[in-house]
Amino acid sequence: MSKIEWPSDEDKFEAIGYLAKPGVVDTIEATVPADKLKKFKDEYHNKYSIEFPYVTKAGSKFGYQFRIYLSDTEGCPDFLASQLDEKYKNRINDTSFIAELVNEYGFRFTKKTQNEEQIRNLVSAKGANQIRSFEKGFRVYSDFLYDLSGKIIEGDLPQPCIVQPKVAAKAKGRKPKNSGEMKSSFTREQLFKLGWLGETYIYKMLVIKDESLLQMLGINSSESYKIEWFNEGVQIGEEWEDKSVGQGCDIVVSLEDMDLYIEVKASKRKNGLFTMTSKEMQKMRDEAGKYYLIKIDFLERILKGESPEVMVFDSPYNVFFKPEKMKEATFKVEGDTNE
Repeated sequence: MSKIEWPSDEDKFEAIGYLAKPGVVDTIEATVPADKLKKFKDEYHNKYSIEFPYVTKAGSKFGYQFRIYLSDTEGCPDFLASQLDEKYKNRINDTSFIAELVNEYGFRFTKKTQNEEQIRNLVSAKGANQIRSFEKGFRVYSDFLYDLSGKIIEGDLPQPCIVQPKVAAKAKGRKPKNSGEMKSSFTREQLFKLGWLGETYIYKMLVIKDESLLQMLGINSSESYKIEWFNEGVQIGEEWEDKSVGQGCDIVVSLEDMDLYIEVKASKRKNGLFTMTSKEMQKMRDEAGKYYLIKIDFLERILKGESPEVMVFDSPYNVFFKPEKMKEATFKVEGDTNE
């Protein structure tokens, strides 16, 4: 699938807005036969970085070959998503569309971040309808968080779909470029908000005593308990200071004879990666047997009234923090001089 036939200008400029958002595009690359290299450099003067173009043998291709690799496809507009390379899942192959992006809208052949302001200004010069569609694509993550917040805070929520964690089989064969876990184009602030919405969902499930969740936490539904959620009262549209910092967890459930400590990690779709703070890991270790890590995937399903996937890890310190369980680790060392 190469040439994109856009259903409307609205679809096209929504896609351009999405592509202009920092973090969405990983690379815009150009491959050029040696006999067409001078022509390329003249035509795209100052529109490519030192990494490009890739030069191939003279006569090896009829013309230029341009590709866009996306680092994140989560918010990809529906029509553009349908045009992504079927094998790579995150690649745009339309050379003519990419040439248009570079020639008319300020994109560059590079692995670096695109100039968002320049792109917006060039689109704005096209007219009000174009910039309106552009902003729709560019705002996809902030609009998503706003809509999801309203649904979780005010709406009736679907029960969680409890799934059993499993170890992924090691993939064989050649992997497509940039395959595997996608990066996220959510800003750091937006990721905090997404996490707080995940906490809100679990808190509400605890309040209504969802049977499936309580069973995974070893709590009898007839048992009374108190819930302390450190970020209770969070409003996604307002400034909020994370009140779980330094606590080592997000929620404490106080039973008659003991406390349970719950840490929540949430993703818009499915992402097996998450981070833990030092305080969380220490609490996880010190409260082994009473500490639970809850991983929520597909939070976006809530917008359709569908259940997100929820994995509950009992004693997660023993599950994750062993050398054989770690993909990699980063260590900091310091030393004193002998002086």
